[in-house]
Amino acid sequence: MKNTLLQKLGFGREDRVVLFHCDDIGMNLGSVQAYQDLKDFGLARSGSVMVNCPWFLSAANLAKSQSDADLGIHLMLTSEWQEYRWRPLTNPSPESGLVDAEGFFHRSEYDCWSLAQADAIEQEVIGQIEAALRVGMPISHLDSHMFAMLSAKTLPIFYRVAQLYNLPMMALHSDYLNRVEPFIKHTQMQRTENPLVPEWPEVLVTTREIEQAHIPLFDNWCSLPYKNADDRVGHIKHLLTELPVGVSFFMLHPSLDTPELRAICPGMDWQVRVADYHALLSTELQAFIKQQGIQLISFKDIQALQTS
Repeated sequence: MKNTLLQKLGFGREDRVVLFHCDDIGMNLGSVQAYQDLKDFGLARSGSVMVNCPWFLSAANLAKSQSDADLGIHLMLTSEWQEYRWRPLTNPSPESGLVDAEGFFHRSEYDCWSLAQADAIEQEVIGQIEAALRVGMPISHLDSHMFAMLSAKTLPIFYRVAQLYNLPMMALHSDYLNRVEPFIKHTQMQRTENPLVPEWPEVLVTTREIEQAHIPLFDNWCSLPYKNADDRVGHIKHLLTELPVGVSFFMLHPSLDTPELRAICPGMDWQVRVADYHALLSTELQAFIKQQGIQLISFKDIQALQTS
């Protein structure tokens, strides 16, 4: 089934449209402050909030107080850092498989997919959404930390929960999955190369069900390498030059440079996040996007399609 999101948004068949997305907002205070700056600059207007993290309320208050804020929920099932970690909101039992021996989320999405019970996953992600709603946070969309909701096991849950709250979801059209083999293998396979089927529908089966329901899906996914933080603007320009026709989700992790960030994300990771922040404030990049004729959207534009 051909993706019609481009046309539904009012663009032409040959247009290239990008949604720059700020992940991990609320993980540290610098991520909230970075989103404020980037939203005001205008290239990256969308982002998602980590409800289980300490600075969640700061991000929620930003969303509540600023009408142009476009923030969703970064659904969390993993906790990857060495010493800075978070737990489920639902206080699940060890038998649920949702937590490791220390009571935190698993460090790896693969461990979550293979060990966590489906009902525990669904209860937890609903709990995160409800926690945001309880403090009055307006939610524009749902996506997931480390692609945790895009596996064969979790995509059906993701779809069901997104429909329950009538929210757009960050998921990809089958055309993308069919041409990007590493992505589909990542979401269907465990480290042992054992598929998460037949107990769970394959990713493509669920994706086609979503398409048949005419739920908006992205044509492409983009991200920058984590190996170095050099020339982020140049890397973004290169990816945009090669961007195919359609609506692309461009994932970034911007943050201000703070001692808190450096402590949470040692090594190259904090540098990459700071570099993402500065790249998305670049007037050079802004001019390049205009010169290329690339159109920018936010999740609110997609949300309007579901609420109209």
